[in-house]
Amino acid sequence: MTRRIFKILKKHFIFILFVIIYSTILAHKLVAYPTPFADWDESLYIQSGNEMFEQNYYLFPVWQEKPWLDKPPLVPFIYASTAKLFVGVEPEISTRLLSLSVSMLVLFFAYLLYRRVADDTIVPTLTVMITAFTPIFIQRAQIINLDIFLLLGWLGYLLFFRNFILGLLFLGIAVFSKSLIGFYPVFIMLFYIFYQFFQGKIKHEKFIKDFKKISIQAGILLLWFIAMLLLYKGVFWKQHIIESHFNRVTSSIEFHFGERTYYLDLVLEQFAFMFSAIIIGFFIIIMKYYKDTKKLLLALFFLPWFLFLNLTKTKIFWYLYPAIPQLAFFSIAPLLVLSHMKKLYWIAAVMFIGIVMYYWPSLNKNILEKTYASVNDPHYELSIAARPRCSYLNVLLDQSTRESFTTLEKANLLITTTKWWGNHPSIIYYFGKNTTFFYTTNDFNSALAKSKINDCFILAESDLKQYSQDDTIANLKSSGSMHLFIKK
Repeated sequence: MTRRIFKILKKHFIFILFVIIYSTILAHKLVAYPTPFADWDESLYIQSGNEMFEQNYYLFPVWQEKPWLDKPPLVPFIYASTAKLFVGVEPEISTRLLSLSVSMLVLFFAYLLYRRVADDTIVPTLTVMITAFTPIFIQRAQIINLDIFLLLGWLGYLLFFRNFILGLLFLGIAVFSKSLIGFYPVFIMLFYIFYQFFQGKIKHEKFIKDFKKISIQAGILLLWFIAMLLLYKGVFWKQHIIESHFNRVTSSIEFHFGERTYYLDLVLEQFAFMFSAIIIGFFIIIMKYYKDTKKLLLALFFLPWFLFLNLTKTKIFWYLYPAIPQLAFFSIAPLLVLSHMKKLYWIAAVMFIGIVMYYWPSLNKNILEKTYASVNDPHYELSIAARPRCSYLNVLLDQSTRESFTTLEKANLLITTTKWWGNHPSIIYYFGKNTTFFYTTNDFNSALAKSKINDCFILAESDLKQYSQDDTIANLKSSGSMHLFIKK
């Protein structure tokens, strides 16, 4: 047994050593230099998860006592559970360490996947290294987010496809992290088995067996969608299906605009000088494995996702995240040409690592140590100051943001929940009480007139002059360009 373990460690030594060093560096940063939860992903998911427990409601995330029908419940529930489980540890540390742990599992699964393709350890190890060094992966590994669970589910489903229970488990993780998008591997595997069957590569019995398994797995998970549709009816259909899925494909919802080449430009930004290697690697993979459909499936599994992204109208950088391992594999695929020449193969691998270490933009900027999800921004400091003094918080968005929302509203580019968040949703987490965001001064003035003693108000510098002469409110704290007032 000991000899077998030693043999495994020796064979995968470079990969294991890299993951240990990489995760240790990031873990040290997360523990030694904790920062407040960032707006959007982090504050949304931790707060909505906390409210699931507070409201004893687990069908959807909850935001200010209202079900957030846009998203499935799994990820907010997991992060909130982690924060509650590790009592005595700051939630900003425990939850981000969970993200790092899941990210390391993603790297491990990516290693297993591309080892099945390349039949060695060098190519998958380099794939993992390149994946880990991309700015998107580094950023997602250090913050609360859905994407790491989505990719974990997709990889797990592909790797453990033959095991019904494990396949269902990982598909469930993907679906209940990112909803219908989580079914992506189901469509890929259905296409694969249909192709094999019509090409005569599998028998009818094998085709029926796999088709039934995939259908049952998908059917079990679809029961949740049917139940929610019966429970919430048209509201669920509108918010969860139409707005959160179809509208994001067909329109540039909210502030997520971009050129047609947005994702291609993003690949160039993420992979820098490796971009040309990605293109070359793609053709090498096609030529090398076109007769082996199983390996071709594994080698190109995430390519349709990347192609689909380029057809969507909503442009968000983290949507590229699941395709990062795929593109990383393409970038080192040229080494496969030398795989039969072991000495040249190792020399090329060492040279490749040296080039990456020297030129990689993320490393040159010391991104592992110097990038943080957030800092002690003014809205964070005012939220902390308001918590012990204020019974309710009213936030007037700054003039520029109000104008932007007005423009989007006129263009019909908002969805039902867009105005739930304001421009700093982390205010709600750190204030810990009910908060209202105002998008017009008229609505804010009405709230000010009806306010009670100890109600509080946050104003931007651009609106300070208009309200500074109001003798019914007093300044509690100012930070940067934001100001906190309390009703006398």
